[in-house]
Amino acid sequence: YFIQDFEPFFYPVGTDYLMAEQTYRFGLHGITAGQWLTDMVSSRYGMTSESIGFSYDRELYRPMPRKRVSGQVVFFYCRPVTPRRGFELGVLTLAEVARQMPETQFVLAGWDASNYTLPFKYLNAGTVALKNLAELYAECDMALVISTTNLSLLPLELMACGCPVVTNRGANVEWLLNGQNSAIADATPEALSAAIVDLLKDGARRRRLVEAGITFANNTSWEAESAKVAAIFERLTHEK
Repeated sequence: YFIQDFEPFFYPVGTDYLMAEQTYRFGLHGITAGQWLTDMVSSRYGMTSESIGFSYDRELYRPMPRKRVSGQVVFFYCRPVTPRRGFELGVLTLAEVARQMPETQFVLAGWDASNYTLPFKYLNAGTVALKNLAELYAECDMALVISTTNLSLLPLELMACGCPVVTNRGANVEWLLNGQNSAIADATPEALSAAIVDLLKDGARRRRLVEAGITFANNTSWEAESAKVAAIFERLTHEK
């Protein structure tokens, strides 16, 4: 059973939530996207499982030359249609950043935000073609990425492009990210905005996070993670 996220959290507590939970009681062996999920299904449902890690597409994501010559830009992964990506929390966070540092520019991408009236000026990049993402990330000084369930691949992709990540605290995030490769704060507008403002004001720390993020991303490999999956299949076959 390949588990990429904790599916019950996608629903209000009710029938769908309970049905999703039952799948972890089928007696299958789990292969999870990250250690947080292994811990969840093992501790809650007694499911045997093991985890693999994340990597990124090296042909798409890499540091690119920056065209912008002035100003500071914050990227926000904007997914109002996906509740687990914390759109409202992100908007409140950026509004506070704009209040403290009104000259800051904001770029929203991931969904068309043109139907929303937000309390700050922003560039609505919408849904960006994969081939253009590295250039977009290169123009940003940092990225706010919120995850209330399991991480997406986005933090690694951003770091591989030299864009440092600000994210929320939690076991669902910290199985991969930490205070050395990203900036982690409590999931409140006050804490997240403070983390962003601190990085905007501290260029030396921001550059350290850029370097640490690139190094961390480069040390990951889809080939290595695929080999883990193949080894799991091989072992389970022999055990059976």
